[in-house]
Amino acid sequence: MNGCSRTARAIRATAALAVGLLGWAGTGWAEMVNVTLTAKVTVVQVAKDDEREAWTFNGNIPGPVIRVKEGDVVQFTLKNEADRVHSIDFHAARTPWDRHFQGIGSGTETTFTWKAEYPGVFYYHCGTDPMIQHIANGMFGAVIVEPRHPLVKADREYVIVQSEIYPSPFDVDAMMAGKPKLVVFNGRANRYLEEPLEAKPGELIRLHVVNAGPNHFSAFHVIGAVFDRVYASGNPKNVEYGIQTYTLPPGGGATFDLIIPEEGVYPIVTHSLQDALTGAIGTIRVASEEKMAAVAAEAGGVGSASETGARTPGVIGQVER
Repeated sequence: MNGCSRTARAIRATAALAVGLLGWAGTGWAEMVNVTLTAKVTVVQVAKDDEREAWTFNGNIPGPVIRVKEGDVVQFTLKNEADRVHSIDFHAARTPWDRHFQGIGSGTETTFTWKAEYPGVFYYHCGTDPMIQHIANGMFGAVIVEPRHPLVKADREYVIVQSEIYPSPFDVDAMMAGKPKLVVFNGRANRYLEEPLEAKPGELIRLHVVNAGPNHFSAFHVIGAVFDRVYASGNPKNVEYGIQTYTLPPGGGATFDLIIPEEGVYPIVTHSLQDALTGAIGTIRVASEEKMAAVAAEAGGVGSASETGARTPGVIGQVER
């Protein structure tokens, strides 16, 4: 064997060893995560004057935030406690639609596994026909897949899911026409006018935003601020800088980083103003800790939206790290 051949083989062997070590390191980082969602019919309040029966995951609109790490294997169980067929569709998963995203009947359950291969913020929803009706009635939520190499830690982190609410759960004609009664953040019209998101001046605020649709695009914008960074689909490799307004299609998502230097109130809107004026509007209240405490005391102890979930109903998966 000549020297060149021996060198080439040594290089290949070293490369193979490096790949093996990387795979081993990835396995060490990743975990098996058990996630269960339950389809159920629940009465929810979508506006001050609108309480209605909704189709939900785990009893809330949106469903719980599922938070895992890049490389994790998710063992997922869907239970159906509702009165009709329901299913699941994870935009974060690469798995056969005809095996794992099919409907299950009332009183049954199904389990399958999928691997979180890409970091980011993703959409999940019921995919049962007519899908537009199941989504419009509340069967959706967000998945956060934390990157293997984490972003700079945020001081405040919130999850916002925009969606449309139609005149009734059975008005499929209005859904097909794209004429919602309300467009909302996290399941209720004007939610964050009543319960502002909070931050202190100079803090890094991270917003994970998903547009559940089912029809309207979101033009996500914070009035009085500029997004320092926007990560399309929440993936750190998809970064843009200095963004004023960012378009989120139905079924899409992004992660927004911003720093607000001055105290004040900063409205959050979709700049599709028809939708903002029917409920997709809120505020970030930027104030010192002393002022936040004073405002909370004036309000009788009612605080603002909680971090990491922005009053979405719970986070499941690997939450604290």
